[in-house]
Amino acid sequence: FLFHILPTCEPKSVYCRMAMSATSGADISHSATIECLDTSSSSNGANDMVIFNVSGTTLLPGHQYHDPPIAKLVHIDVFGDDGSLHYSGNDLDPKSGQL
Repeated sequence: FLFHILPTCEPKSVYCRMAMSATSGADISHSATIECLDTSSSSNGANDMVIFNVSGTTLLPGHQYHDPPIAKLVHIDVFGDDGSLHYSGNDLDPKSGQL
């Protein structure tokens, strides 16, 4: 998703960490730090370094085969110097995921 909305960022290094619940096996927390060069910011032959910090938590109250199905929700916020982008969607409602 990040490289779709920011195509001029070129990843240089990544650190990730993930943990899950031993009880459910489904409750997951994860984080990542991604260091990139912004190839669009070239001035005097140098590119700006951009650092993304990404984190998330999934807590699943049920599953898609439950009757009625229990939806999974996605919520993404991207903040930058010029503003922010927000994406949110419910996988049972395709119209809910408009950017």
